[in-house]
Amino acid sequence: MFSPPKDYRYETEKIALKDFFDFEDRFILRPPYQRKANIWSTQKRQSFLDSLCRGHYVPPLVLRKVRMSQDKFRWEVIDGQQRISTVVLFFTNQIELPKSLRDMASGALLVGKTYEKLPVEQKQWFSKLYLEADIIDNIEDKTKGEHLRKASDIFWRLQLGEPLKFMEVQHAHVYSGVRNFVTKYADDTSFDYEKYEFLATNSNRHPFFGKIVSMKNNRMQHLLLLSRLLLLERAGGPTDLGKDAVESLFQTHGVSSVADFSFEGTNEARRCLRVLNKFHDIFRDDVTVKAGGTVPELKIEYFIVSLYLLLRHLDEYYAFERDKYIVFREFVGAFYQRWARPREEDREILLFEAHRRQTKEEVATRDLITRAVFFERKPDLLLKDTKRRFDEAQRIVIYRRDKGLCQTCLAEGKSEQEALVSWIDYNADHIVAHIKGGSTLEENAQVLCKRHNVQKGSK
Repeated sequence: MFSPPKDYRYETEKIALKDFFDFEDRFILRPPYQRKANIWSTQKRQSFLDSLCRGHYVPPLVLRKVRMSQDKFRWEVIDGQQRISTVVLFFTNQIELPKSLRDMASGALLVGKTYEKLPVEQKQWFSKLYLEADIIDNIEDKTKGEHLRKASDIFWRLQLGEPLKFMEVQHAHVYSGVRNFVTKYADDTSFDYEKYEFLATNSNRHPFFGKIVSMKNNRMQHLLLLSRLLLLERAGGPTDLGKDAVESLFQTHGVSSVADFSFEGTNEARRCLRVLNKFHDIFRDDVTVKAGGTVPELKIEYFIVSLYLLLRHLDEYYAFERDKYIVFREFVGAFYQRWARPREEDREILLFEAHRRQTKEEVATRDLITRAVFFERKPDLLLKDTKRRFDEAQRIVIYRRDKGLCQTCLAEGKSEQEALVSWIDYNADHIVAHIKGGSTLEENAQVLCKRHNVQKGSK
C-alpha cells in the first residue's frame, strides 16, 4: 500500500477556554516566524464569541509542542493567535459578549456582559466550553532550525485564506541567515531563543532605524529597506531592488540552527553596517534627533536609498571623517528642499523625482543625480589614494629604510634591540591614515610592530 513518509504527526485535543487564561504562560502566541500583532477588530472578536456561545463550528487551533527541558514544554501557536487572544481578553474583562446573542435562549443574560459580570451559572457554563487543537508533537526541539523551518512552513501554508504581505513571507524564512540579520538590526521587536519567547523590544536594533529614519515600520518597511541596502552592497553599487531580488536574497546563506547570525561576517553585511554607523554618526547631532525625534527628511525609501549610495561613495573614495559630517548633513537638508518643492526649471530634481522605482536603471539614474548635485556645492573633500595596501616592493623598501625598527617603540624610548621587528611580523603603516587621505607611498609609511599597529588602528 502506498504510504509516503510524513514530515510531522499531530493529534487533536480539547482545551478548555479558561486554560488559555489560567495557564497563559504555556502558550507562545508570537513565534519567531510570525510577526502579526493582535489585529482582529472588536466586531470580529465578538463574532467569534457569538460562534462559541452558539456551539457553531470553529476551526481547530494548530499548536506545536516545544520542549523547554526534559520534563517541561510549551505550546507554540502556529495558527489561532487571534482566537486565543480574544478568549484571554474576555476572561480579563476587556471585551463584552455581543448583542447578537439576544435571540438565543437565555441570551439576555449574556448580552453586553464581561466575564466578571456574568451570573455564577453562566460562568460555570463558560468553564465547560473548549476549543479543539491539532497538537504537533514530533518537531519539538526549539534549538533545531529544521524543526522551526517545518513549523514556519505550516504557518504560511495556513495563511492561504489571508495571504501574508511580502515581507511577512520573508520574515517567516527562519532558515535564512539574511532574515536573521535583517530582523536583528531593523525590526522593533525580537525573539529570545533561549527562553523561547517574543520580546516587544529589540536591544540590537541599529540606531539608524531607531533614531534616524522617519519612515514607519508598521508594515516591516525597515526590514525591506535594510534588505535593499544589502543588495546594493552585494552588487557594489546600483542594482535591481525589486521584490524578486529581495526574495532571492533571502534564499541565500541558509542556516541550520535557530539563532545563527553568521551572515554578519559577510562582506556585504559588514560594509552595510559601516555605512549605517556613519549615517548615525552624521545625524545624531541633528537638532531633531537631540530633541528625541528622528530626521524628517529621511522618510521616503527611494530618497534614503539614494543618500545611502552617495554616503558609501564618499566613505569609499574620500577622507570623509567627523570634521566633514556637517557637509553631508547640510546637503541633505538643501537637497530635500529642492526635491520636496521642485521648480519647473530644476530639471535635475524633476528627473530624480521621475525615477522613483527600484529598477537598476532608475536607481543608477538617481545615484548620478544625487552625486552631481552634491559635488556642485564644491565640498572641500580630500580624495583617498585608490591604492590601499603597500605592495611587496614597497614593503621591502620601507623595512630596509627603517632598519626593521618599530618607530613607535623607538619613540617610547626602547632600544633598537627591543624595537627590532622580524620581517614576518612587521606592519607597513600609513603615517597619515589612508582613511584620512594618506597616500600609499614609501614617504608616508613606517615600520610598526603588531602591538602598536593594532593600538593605532583602534584609535
